[in-house]
Amino acid sequence: MSKVEAKGMDLMILARGTLGFSGADLTNLVNFAALKAAKDGAEAVTMDHVEYAKEKIMMGSERKAAVIPDSCRKMSAYHVGGRALVAIHTDTDDARPIYKATIVPRGNALGMVTQLPEEEDAYKLSRKKMLAKLDILMGGRVAEELIFGESEVTSSAQSDLTEATQLATDMVTKYGMCQRIGLV
Repeated sequence: MSKVEAKGMDLMILARGTLGFSGADLTNLVNFAALKAAKDGAEAVTMDHVEYAKEKIMMGSERKAAVIPDSCRKMSAYHVGGRALVAIHTDTDDARPIYKATIVPRGNALGMVTQLPEEEDAYKLSRKKMLAKLDILMGGRVAEELIFGESEVTSSAQSDLTEATQLATDMVTKYGMCQRIGLV
């Protein structure tokens, strides 16, 4: 792959990863990337700097100084791994591709799986894609239950459950995707 092709791929990944960003968000992204490049002593801003900035904006700052007990790290690893496995094994036409899975704590999360949206996802989502997203959102909690048992499931799935509940509610109440209730 030539340098031009590689740069084109990088720009496509950046574009897919920043769907919905406003002009101000993109300005913020470029500013964070430039600050990171300057801090690193780089002569130019690279995709690594841009990725760092995007992750900081979307996920929060890394909590490098956080002292997290090994049991929490282990639980987080299984949770993130569960979501990633479900995403990998969900039909690729339905699930967004995994971009990054990490157990590096950021913001309030101990880990996360990031997926890249398809271009059309900014405009519409099919029922199949929404159901795939529900599966993936529940993958972490299911992994915790399978590995540690039902009594050891943690509150770490809170944001996943909140997002899944909102999506399921929207599917029924906004998009008419429930056969029993119909188009209400």
